[in-house]
Amino acid sequence: MKRLTGIMLGLIGNASMSRKLLILFFLVGLVPLLIASVIYQKSASSALEEELGEYTVEITVQAERRLASFEEELQKLANIIRFDRDVQEFLRLPKLTDDDKTLQVVADTRKLLRSIGILRGNLSGIFIVNDSGLVVYDGTDRVIQFDYDYGADSWFQALKTRKGFNLFPLRAQAYMEGKPVITYAGRLTEFAHFQERGTLLIDFDPYMIDEMSSHIQLGETGYVFAVTGQGEPLSPQGRYPQALQQSPEFQQVFANRSGHFLVNYQGVKTLVGFTTSPQTGWKIVGVVPFGEVAKGLYKVQYVLLIIVLLAIVLMTAVAVVASRIITKPIKKLEVSMKLVEQGNLNVRAPIDRVDEIGRLSKRFNHMLVELDKMRQEVTSSQLREYSLELLRRESEMKALQAQINPHFLYNTLNTMTCIAEVHDIDSIAKVSTCLAQMFKYSISGSNFALLQDEIEHVRAYMSIIDVRFDGQIKCHWDIEPHLDDFLLVKLIIQPIVENAVVHGLEGRRGGGNIWIHIFERGKEVVVRVTDDGVGIPETRLLALRESMEQADMPFSKDQHIGLFNVAQRIRLHYGQQGKIRIASRVGQGTIVELILARKIELEAPDHV
Repeated sequence: MKRLTGIMLGLIGNASMSRKLLILFFLVGLVPLLIASVIYQKSASSALEEELGEYTVEITVQAERRLASFEEELQKLANIIRFDRDVQEFLRLPKLTDDDKTLQVVADTRKLLRSIGILRGNLSGIFIVNDSGLVVYDGTDRVIQFDYDYGADSWFQALKTRKGFNLFPLRAQAYMEGKPVITYAGRLTEFAHFQERGTLLIDFDPYMIDEMSSHIQLGETGYVFAVTGQGEPLSPQGRYPQALQQSPEFQQVFANRSGHFLVNYQGVKTLVGFTTSPQTGWKIVGVVPFGEVAKGLYKVQYVLLIIVLLAIVLMTAVAVVASRIITKPIKKLEVSMKLVEQGNLNVRAPIDRVDEIGRLSKRFNHMLVELDKMRQEVTSSQLREYSLELLRRESEMKALQAQINPHFLYNTLNTMTCIAEVHDIDSIAKVSTCLAQMFKYSISGSNFALLQDEIEHVRAYMSIIDVRFDGQIKCHWDIEPHLDDFLLVKLIIQPIVENAVVHGLEGRRGGGNIWIHIFERGKEVVVRVTDDGVGIPETRLLALRESMEQADMPFSKDQHIGLFNVAQRIRLHYGQQGKIRIASRVGQGTIVELILARKIELEAPDHV
């Protein structure tokens, strides 16, 4: 195959499209003609074997269906018997006595079996053996061995371990006359206690198997036979090719569920097809001389060969014309493309066709028009978009930062008013000093600050909270000293702390605690604010996370100002290198983490 591929590539190589099409048509059409005389006979024979093999398998499937239908009929008989009231009474009999009730049960059960046996002449006998050793049968003139020990029979023991009713292969009927029978048997359930109390045996003449396939036509001398999964015959008088069964090829019958194969049997090429009964595992095998079923198909083989030859001749003629029709407009389009490569966008391909090549030329011309427009617009468009993006981000940061300071100032003034009513002037002075410090930090020109300045801003806020709540809210600090000079976006820690106070601890009796832990983790700095407040309900927490993960979260007065403003500012300044995470449990508290890049270019206009 590799050699053939190399030859084809050598022939085609860098040849023109017209020559490639001609070579391709010759390879597809004429080369198969040259090699058909060598391989066609084998391929046709293989196809015939496959088709006839499937046909033979289908014949065996028909025989298997008859067997399955016969088994369904036996199943119906078994259901009639096992659901009968007298049979149920017989299963409960512990022993055979002379009382009227026992004798009546046995008589009625025998009457039922006899009525079934009379209507079906192919039955050799119907027997019910309960687990107490009592036996009742259909009452024919044949003599049964009432003292026969069924439990000692290995076949009977194996029957008791199998589920449901099953067909059992050819065996001698040891308990009556010793004739060969095929048995349909299974355990009987006494439904009053849902326990197995007996066994039903339906014996029938094995010649039934031969009758099922006697009317199936398979060639002139072909025939169908059945064997067990171990190769034992199902009928003592059936047609069994012993020499064929001993051949190595025949072992496929027992290795697969269905299939077909050819074998040389008695000097004749013979087709064997087989299938397996899913209920019994028996093998239904069809045997027919191959020549008997392949006569008509050999004639078709020769007709097909002539048709192929004529088709290849016609293909050669069409190939020459088709290659010219296809390649001519492609060459024109190629010339136009070369001019475009040289930078000439004013060239146009000729549109003199309505097929795919004509549509391709039309789209090529349209593409050139669009390219020319895009070339003129791309520079101005990129500059305009870049300017708009800078203005948008600058406006967003102005709006976000502007809302933080008035909001906090409003809350602080309320705090001062409340304190003024209940405290002396020292408390107000402390609050005022801290407020002035915070306000000065907030209105400073830069958008960024050192971590130590941001922490001083938070400490001033907590001093106000300490006065307002009379020391009931404690703040615990854990900050790695070497992070003092870490540069971060200003005013992103205090809103998180304020959020913990207002939403976590303000509604909690007895105050609470806030832990501020700032540490370095790899290339990131983590700011973790933890409170032991009331927590956030699960549905509200999911809504907060979803809102903060939005790419362009709209700002609304109805939203929580502190948390959402911090999320927006981190997103605007840090992009993918900044994150905010929140976790909470109702009644246990809330944890908010700000994850910031350790080294990042933080650039923004000083007036934002």
